[in-house]
Parts: sequence; structure tokens; C-alpha cells
Amino acid sequence: MSAHDDLRAWLWAPLGEPGLAAMVDGLPPIERHASRPGPLRQQHRCSLTLGGRAVSVDWRGVPMVASVDGEAAVASELCHGTGPGGIVWSYPVSSATVLDEPVTTERAELRRTGLRRLPGAASPWLLAVEGPGGRAWTWEAAGGPVFADRVELRRSGEQDPVVTHLLRPVPGRPRGGDEAEGRVIWTADAVPAEVLLDVLWVLQEVWSGILPKAQRVARADVL
Repeated sequence: MSAHDDLRAWLWAPLGEPGLAAMVDGLPPIERHASRPGPLRQQHRCSLTLGGRAVSVDWRGVPMVASVDGEAAVASELCHGTGPGGIVWSYPVSSATVLDEPVTTERAELRRTGLRRLPGAASPWLLAVEGPGGRAWTWEAAGGPVFADRVELRRSGEQDPVVTHLLRPVPGRPRGGDEAEGRVIWTADAVPAEVLLDVLWVLQEVWSGILPKAQRVARADVL
């Protein structure tokens, strides 16, 4: 098996045990909103260990890329959609790849079938995600009681998330002193591709398009 095929098999194989990793962003907080990727941008964002392998996440020009053993494994490039009201209601989505296979995201209306979240942090939206081999997920904001404080990646048709990402600082909430870095948490049956897609989307702040409306207003995302 070639190194490329070995990496592909690893990306879609269950990790086998639950885990978590602290997300220490290499970009200072003051630069995260003032700085954006460009064709010549090279910027390290974070490192983590996943399934015994070292992963480096970097801006490589416009895309953000998660590399494993020096090979680009998962990449994500920001795109934008618009809802009613034109540019005021713009929101981010992602055009991603796992190796050379596309992963698409589209914002959709959330239909609640259970009490997965506290009412105060309910969001009307989620990201519908489609990937290779007919795989499908949803990526939703959750938590509360006032602001969503995490995002959750669920496989289509499943109740429990396989990846949960704690957002720190909580978007839109006034800071009460120093807050811990965000953390990504995965289940034993999560696969590396799922964890890395979530990590890229959080660093790119794709979650800003699926926050509750009041939270988006608090962040001045909408008028």
C-alpha cells in the first residue's frame, strides 16, 4: 500500500477510543478578525495529535489545510451564501476536500425532533454536509442557556454527535477574564476526517453562520 493510500485508509478508519485536544491557535486573538488568507499567506494555526499521528493546521494561501506527516490530508476554503436581506445576511460555508474527494456544506433550516439543546440557545440553522461515498452529517451550534458555546458534528440519522467542539471564548459573550482555549472532543467511533473537518471549520469561524440569531446580532454579524 502506498503512503497516499495508507493515509486515505487512516482518515476514514475509526479512532478506536474517545479523546480530546486543546486548540491552541497560533494566530494572536487581535489578528484573527483583522487578518484574512490571501494567495501568498502562510500561517501556522494549530497542532494536535490524532490517532497517534501529528497534525499541523496551516493557512496555505487561501485554503486552510490539515497536514499529516507532511501530506495535505484535509483542506477547507471559505465560501459565502446570502439569505434574505442581501449582504447584511451573508454567512460562511465551506468548500472542502478530504485528500482529493469533495465535501460540500449548505446552510439549511433546522427541524427539531428532540430536546438536544436549551431553548435559549436554539438556532434556526445547521450546516448540511455531504462527503465521499454517500457520507452525510449535520454541523450544529448548541449549548446555552443564552449563547451557543459549542458546535456538534452528527452523522446523518444519528442522535449523538461524534465530534463536539467547545468554542472559547464563547462568541458574542462579554469576556469575564481569561478563558480556556477551545477543545475538540471525539467519540471512539469518530474517524480522523470528521475531527479535522470540524477543526478547520472552527478555525475559519464557519460556525458564525449557524449561531442563534440573537448571538449573531451580539457579534454584529447582522443588522
